[in-house]
Amino acid sequence: MEPITQHIPVLYEEALDLLKVRPGEVYVDATLGGAGHARGILERGGLVLGLDQDPEAVARAQALN
Repeated sequence: MEPITQHIPVLYEEALDLLKVRPGEVYVDATLGGAGHARGILERGGLVLGLDQDPEAVARAQALN
């Protein structure tokens, strides 16, 4: 697997603010990509079900644990 390039999620703060992430709640990220938004949800105590058509994107996100 090639090294991941830095991913800068679009509207990061705005998206997380609108989600009103609460600890222990489950959120679905159906365009996992670089896992930027998913990481933000996890940092705020939420749980993430991440989906992506690209198996390498899924593998990179799993490595964030």
